[in-house]
Amino acid sequence: MLWPACSKCWQHSSLNGFGPHTHTKLAYSGESTLVNRRAISSEIRPCSWTNGVVTVLDATLVAVVGRDSGGPSGWDGVLGGGGSTSDRKCLTDSLDDERARFVTVVVEAAMSCGQIVHLTGSMVQTRLLPILLLVPLAVVASPVRDNDDSSLHPAFEAGILTAKNVREQSTEFWRDHSRQQTLAKVARRDNRNVAKNVVFFLGDGLSVQTVASARVAAGGEEREFAFERFPHTGFSRTYCVDAQVADSACTATAYLAGVKANYGTLGVNGKVKRGDCEVDRENRVESIAKWALEAGKDVGIVTTTRVTHASPAGMYANIPDRDWETDFGIRRDGCDPELVDDIAEQLVYGEIGSKLKVVLGGGRREFFDRTPDPETGRAGFRSDGKNLVKEWLNGDPGEHRRYVWSRSELLTVNPKTTDKLLGLFEPSHLQYNLDRISGNMHEEPTLAEMVNKATDILSQNPNGFFLFVEGGRIDHAHHENRARYALDETIQFDRAVFTARWKYSEEDTLIVVTADHSHTMSYAGYPTRGNDIFGFAGTGTDGLPYSTLSYANGQSFEDHFSAYSEGSARRDMRTMDMQTPRFRFPATVPYSTQTHAGEDVPVYASGPWSHLFSGSYEQSIIPDLISYAACFGSGPQACEGAGSSLL
Repeated sequence: MLWPACSKCWQHSSLNGFGPHTHTKLAYSGESTLVNRRAISSEIRPCSWTNGVVTVLDATLVAVVGRDSGGPSGWDGVLGGGGSTSDRKCLTDSLDDERARFVTVVVEAAMSCGQIVHLTGSMVQTRLLPILLLVPLAVVASPVRDNDDSSLHPAFEAGILTAKNVREQSTEFWRDHSRQQTLAKVARRDNRNVAKNVVFFLGDGLSVQTVASARVAAGGEEREFAFERFPHTGFSRTYCVDAQVADSACTATAYLAGVKANYGTLGVNGKVKRGDCEVDRENRVESIAKWALEAGKDVGIVTTTRVTHASPAGMYANIPDRDWETDFGIRRDGCDPELVDDIAEQLVYGEIGSKLKVVLGGGRREFFDRTPDPETGRAGFRSDGKNLVKEWLNGDPGEHRRYVWSRSELLTVNPKTTDKLLGLFEPSHLQYNLDRISGNMHEEPTLAEMVNKATDILSQNPNGFFLFVEGGRIDHAHHENRARYALDETIQFDRAVFTARWKYSEEDTLIVVTADHSHTMSYAGYPTRGNDIFGFAGTGTDGLPYSTLSYANGQSFEDHFSAYSEGSARRDMRTMDMQTPRFRFPATVPYSTQTHAGEDVPVYASGPWSHLFSGSYEQSIIPDLISYAACFGSGPQACEGAGSSLL
């Protein structure tokens, strides 16, 4: 923020009290940014949101930063027509004659005020036009030659020069940035405290490409997510015992139980094949949830998927097939539900599931028989006649248990008087956030809201807690080739991470963020800086534009490719509605669903012993690193002198 002379300005009512120390929190506190972007997208296009500095990508000369002010041009337009003389004077006093700094401060001021700024009138003529005159003309590419550098790295048309780009052209800008980062790393000291609390965030399908492209969608190429500011990062290898490319079940067994297993199995070792009707007890594995419970901590689960889905089920279930969420699935596959407890039953009656303090997510249908759902009227999926929610409520008579199925009910839960909380907000998975905000947004909580309520309840335990949080719909969107959904779900996931890190100190709370596996989405081409991440990166040799984002395979192949006999294999995306969230980005191989990918996934850590998560390692080491920091489980522990000396 460029406010060296403006500290007093933040006291004025026209700036709504949005000070330099509070605007970061506000940016994560709700959907205002996203709603505003949707509201104005039809009239202003394209614009890129970049950490408070708006990049204008066409000749409209419009900078978009929040809600419409309705004010005139100039300073009154910046402050929504309500800025006082002192407001304007403070801003103008902080400016020098550098045009880039002028535009930057104007836009950052407006970001703090939550305004739309129309850079028109005299302000554009006197300040912005000289900058625009510096825009270079398009560079004509030289003829393409095989293996020539000009063909490998072709020239491209530069975008409109923005204030941000001007600053970045300076040598000192980058040298100063590097020096600051270096000094911060040098000053960092390893945190060797015992982790009282642990929050484990799992972004299902959160590949490096997903993180990088979601940054652009959230604010720009240089944007940083909350978890990217964590001091320590690493990479984990995700393969299964029997598969090069993993699914969410075998990976859950790895990162929650420390044992690699076979594709499609949960909470069992590699001796168990998917679909085995019987599992010897010695082939079941204990999860980190059990270790935390045995240490006297409270344990919870928050997810945007069904609570019986593969990732959350890894906390409490031991089952040879991830699809056996109800007794119906077991019968369908030829096994006896009297011999194998389905996943929903294990949540209610299992050794670990029955002890979970908080469970929030979707999946009501897995807990009910043919009883109509209270929201949709559709029947449940159970075939045994059981109402597992009722049975859960009738559990320990000495406990105050609460079941909720709407956002309004969740927000009324009193953490101090609630012993256990079960929240099932959808018959299946929770809605995509983009669908939620366009529909009945008041009846389904955000991931951040669920994390906030869960931690409020879990933190009542003086011994601390372990919370597993999954942003599961990132994965589902990628499977559908719907990149807009995937990147928005990533942004919502980051807001939940921010909520937890903001609430709890790094001194005693370890937060780990990672993925179970990758996806095939590619972020490619040579798009200009500030280009719409959901737009075109360039033109192919067939004369048709291609998108920055695409997939290696999936159902969208049929949307984008026609028969070769028609003369052109690719369809022209300019004829498609690419603005709808349901737009399916191109896939190059036809397939029933976009597949997972096999590369390593990132791990981000902050808090006690977070430095242990640096490097490259097997995914199965993650629960042991966590248990070391939190002093539970049967492995080495930080609170043991001998164990501590080993690391």
